[in-house]
Amino acid sequence: MAKIPAYRLHKASGQGLVTIRGKDYYLGAHNTKESKSKYKRLIGEYLAQGQPLTFGQPANDLTVAELMADYLRFAKGYFGEGENSEFHRIKLVIKTLRALYGPTLVLEFGPLQFKVTRETLACENGKHRTKPRTRQYINSAMKRLARMFKWGATEGRLPASIYESLRIIPGLKEGRCEAPELKQILPVSDVPLKLRWFTCQVPLPTWLGFNV
Repeated sequence: MAKIPAYRLHKASGQGLVTIRGKDYYLGAHNTKESKSKYKRLIGEYLAQGQPLTFGQPANDLTVAELMADYLRFAKGYFGEGENSEFHRIKLVIKTLRALYGPTLVLEFGPLQFKVTRETLACENGKHRTKPRTRQYINSAMKRLARMFKWGATEGRLPASIYESLRIIPGLKEGRCEAPELKQILPVSDVPLKLRWFTCQVPLPTWLGFNV
């Protein structure tokens, strides 16, 4: 956790002062009950929001890139950075969003921009990917993206109406989009009996060291 900003005296005005993320907050007459109470409220709000880089910034000035930066800090601390952490999955979809709408104001992001991001995610090519992303993958990725806006709303960073407008967008439906389906691996109980019998009867090659 970053160091908590200190309460201090602003000598020129005689007021209490605290600087949070580069912005000065004047608290009233120094060393008074009122100024210390205001300091505690500000620090409480700052800590409750996870010490965001954009603390105190009005919602109408917040960009998608700034929201993403704060959300990634939260996700990193919440999910950790383990090999199978949800944090890495979040970074993948956010990378696509940043390229499209990073400088866009959060208040200008809505269903249209959400669908454009989804279409780009479905069509973009990656250096290490030779097959298109499946419908199930795309739907899961977009749910992660919507949760970022939900987080922003719960932290008071943006109006809840933005998340609500994204939440009601239906996911891609089977047979109604070009994204391929995820191939399912049948459990043994669903494999036809004849096929299971045949698989078990195939002799193993002795030259591999098997002596059955």
